[in-house]
Amino acid sequence: MYPRTAGTAHGRGYITGAVRYGQRSTVERALGRLKDGFGARHVRVRGYQKVLCHLMFSVMVGVVDQLLRMIQ
Repeated sequence: MYPRTAGTAHGRGYITGAVRYGQRSTVERALGRLKDGFGARHVRVRGYQKVLCHLMFSVMVGVVDQLLRMIQ
């Protein structure tokens, strides 16, 4: 199936494969860093709220780490 272009009848453009591949690799790098570097691979708590809290702390630490890298 070929991706549609921005000039469709409904006015919606579809993302080409190359752009989607670039976005996917960016997301995979970020998720891999969360899993490997900030403990999101093995969550040792149970329950939705506790897991959500654990993962949000991991995201927060990742954001702070990235901000510190930008400052230096």
